[in-house]
Amino acid sequence: MRNYAAFFVLNLLCFLSCAALAFAAPPLVRYQGQAVNSQEVPLEGPYDLTFRLYPVATMGTAVWTETQAGVPLTHGLFSVLLGQVTSLAAVDWSQPLWLGVQVNADAELAPRQQITHVPLAVRADEAVALTQPMAPAGIAPQGAGSGLDADRVDGIDASGLLARSAHTGTQAPATISPQGSGSGLDADRLDGKDAAAFALNPHTHQCTKYMSLPGGQSAAGFCALRGEWCALTVTGNGNSLEGCGTTNPGFGDWGAICCR
Repeated sequence: MRNYAAFFVLNLLCFLSCAALAFAAPPLVRYQGQAVNSQEVPLEGPYDLTFRLYPVATMGTAVWTETQAGVPLTHGLFSVLLGQVTSLAAVDWSQPLWLGVQVNADAELAPRQQITHVPLAVRADEAVALTQPMAPAGIAPQGAGSGLDADRVDGIDASGLLARSAHTGTQAPATISPQGSGSGLDADRLDGKDAAAFALNPHTHQCTKYMSLPGGQSAAGFCALRGEWCALTVTGNGNSLEGCGTTNPGFGDWGAICCR
């Protein structure tokens, strides 16, 4: 008498869910179940089991087929790894799939079992998607509404810096020492100006007013001798001249405001 086996799926674990992934090992699917005959008596002994994957629940053409010979059944229970005979690498797991099972030469069992993702496999798909390159046009929002400010990546905004008075000249990166940890470049100095040439805003300076400069001495020169910079040239009659370049004619009534 011919056996018409009915399969009750106990566990179907998909270890991969996307054929586009690169695998370090062959993709395998664990399939467990129980086979009984038409009187619901569990089958015993070895059976040839043929497995097929279809993109539809009924009819259609199989996209993958594998036959495992002599699968041992104990009290009808069996456990196999699909993909051991025919690789599953080319299967498109992103589409709906149904698994058909055939025992020996009997007709394929009905209904087919639909393949579903286990939660971890779904999360793995999402994680893989995060590793794929994203074109700048795919990032939103952009521009003034992005909420990102490149000036503030290091915590200091460009508007918080003021050019130091009287800062002039440039310096080639190769002449700057010390430099980095072997890179040979210092990002602060690539434009020829060190971060030390800028002051946080707001900020204050300590300034001192001096009168009776030496004859023939300019206010700028007087301040420079003190290692400071000149903010104002002051005359003896209370007037002040910006520029700090006027030379004291020698009457002793000229001054300077020097700042540090």
